[in-house]
Amino acid sequence: MVNIVSLLEYIGYWFGLYLLVSSGLNIEVGYAGIPDFGKAMSYAVGMLAVYPLWNWALAYVQGNAALSILLLIAIIVTSFVIGFAVGAVSILPAARLKEDYLAMYLLGIAEITVYLLYLRVFTPLGVTLSGDIFAWAGRYEDAVSVIIVIVVALAIFYLLYRLSNTPFGRVLKALRENELVVQTLGRNVMTYRIIAMGIGSGVAAIAGALNALYLQEAAIGVMARLYWTFIPWLIILLGGLGSLIGTLVGTLIYVIIRGLIRVYGPLIQLPFPPNYLFLWVMFGIVIIIILLFRPEGILPEKPILTKPMKRLRKQKEKERKESK
Repeated sequence: MVNIVSLLEYIGYWFGLYLLVSSGLNIEVGYAGIPDFGKAMSYAVGMLAVYPLWNWALAYVQGNAALSILLLIAIIVTSFVIGFAVGAVSILPAARLKEDYLAMYLLGIAEITVYLLYLRVFTPLGVTLSGDIFAWAGRYEDAVSVIIVIVVALAIFYLLYRLSNTPFGRVLKALRENELVVQTLGRNVMTYRIIAMGIGSGVAAIAGALNALYLQEAAIGVMARLYWTFIPWLIILLGGLGSLIGTLVGTLIYVIIRGLIRVYGPLIQLPFPPNYLFLWVMFGIVIIIILLFRPEGILPEKPILTKPMKRLRKQKEKERKESK
């Protein structure tokens, strides 16, 4: 018998985490044209905001709802700042590289960072956090922690969506299409690339911090590249590059399928075990299908319309109706 509550908690939790990572990635790739294949690095450094920076405070706030929420806000802000700084610094030496070279550079530097974290260079071996930040919820701890993750993810998604529909978002898309045009209009291409990379990395770092708090452990596995780089790429390709609403839909579709596979997968008899090699194969198949039959994604990007542009469009529609 399937436990519906556990399934919904599983889907909700991964929906929040992947919405954060994928939304930040779409700002980088879909808007600024930065092929960030090092997303796992941004996720991983977010854990450093929990351990060692705020680990000492977890034991003091455990069981106190108000202090736990305040500490959670502090950890979220700190992880974003760390992620933003790491993202901005990591792209500095290569911000002017072409897409393919930049992608290889970001993938390489991410592999080094994740490998150092995996070897516990920054954290002791087998480290567990000094306290549980969600302990105040009692027997409802799992449900409350999932709800908090979803609320944080949706709030940040809303901020990114609003940001993407500003002149800043239009400049990023112009940068993606033609850097020379942006330069001729007096915009500093380097600055916009650094800011976009910083925002995307900062948002992904928040996901890393939240996951560390939920698992009560600051650790990263050998499959970090698949889970926190290539799966977010799959999500934004599925939803649509340059479409944050598409990212929301793509994330929801992915986590629902992932939850159903987790529940019903063991009931399916396969000639090979559904291990990480199986995940890699499925990842490749889905990417090929998307690129062949729906390269623009489920919800393709639409032009960004500012308020004056919307007013002008309404005025033209009104004049067209009156002329008829």
